Amino acid sequence: MSIRLSLLIFAVLLSLAGCNSSPSNTAVGACSKLTETSEGLLIQNEYFRYLDDGSVVSIIQNELIGDSLSQTSTRMYPVYPKEDSAKWDIQFNGQDFKIFKDLLISEASENGKDASYKVFNLSNGKEVIFYTYDKFDILFSDENEKRFLGFYGMNASDRIASDLKFDKLTFGYLNYANKEGSLGQIRIATKDPLWLNVLDISNPVIELMPLKENALSLNSGKTLYFTSTDGKQKDAVNFDIQITFYTTDTYKPTSFTLQVRNDKFELSKDFSNTVFKLESL
Repeated sequence: MSIRLSLLIFAVLLSLAGCNSSPSNTAVGACSKLTETSEGLLIQNEYFRYLDDGSVVSIIQNELIGDSLSQTSTRMYPVYPKEDSAKWDIQFNGQDFKIFKDLLISEASENGKDASYKVFNLSNGKEVIFYTYDKFDILFSDENEKRFLGFYGMNASDRIASDLKFDKLTFGYLNYANKEGSLGQIRIATKDPLWLNVLDISNPVIELMPLKENALSLNSGKTLYFTSTDGKQKDAVNFDIQITFYTTDTYKPTSFTLQVRNDKFELSKDFSNTVFKLESL
């Protein structure tokens, strides 16, 4: 038995001894168990976690030891207060996750691939948005009305498991959403497949650009804050998105601009670009 595996088993035994431990401000009642399967040693951890609003969720994680390609399987659902119990059930595969207020962000990674992320709304369990490159925020005075923007590239770790169409012309997808889910999606493709080998498709530079003085560009264009609308006035949610890809050898830029009008993607009828073609989905 390897030293690493021995240490892992020892750590699990310690956690087993800690079952029914006293509550803390983050997790309570952590328990673990080992199961020997045909694929290897399976570790299951189950614990509860307090959220910022005072509710409690149950978290169950399964990890296969000895298989470097396996992803940790996580299931999460509410258990307190009772009226919220079983209202939703989130399941995902990945190495890690973080919770920010009422949002859960999961991460999946694979050697040689871009890490991919999913955002879930812990108020209702809905998947909000997925992305590989980064998450961009559009904020309002009402926190519940915030929007998200994310680019999901063809080199994503979980691309095969996704239901997205990736052919020899597709760079990736730009997703726009609020806390209830998708508001729009753009497929970013090229006219010539040779561009997929010339441009760095994993790291586009994206900038949110305000149109009027009622919106401020923050964090180098990664955050847009609307100062005179609460987000419910859909006709007031207007901004541009500039996307730039660079060549991998000379770092030469090639760019295009997308429009969000009345809180929706709007493709210009006269859009013309020698490299890119866009499709609204």
